[in-house]
Amino acid sequence: MITGGLLLIPLIGSIYPQPEGAAKYFPYIFGAWIVIALIFHAIKQRTLRAHEAPDEL
Repeated sequence: MITGGLLLIPLIGSIYPQPEGAAKYFPYIFGAWIVIALIFHAIKQRTLRAHEAPDEL
């Protein structure tokens, strides 16, 4: 969670002020990869919790 917040710093710094040419699309691609990684992480956490065996005595 802290890492995700720290990754937003270069993302925001890359968007404002907006660069010229093709470089203006790079921050949006980077942001999309972050969102994809967060979704993948959430799905993986749910599946791991679902497969955990309950503690039996």
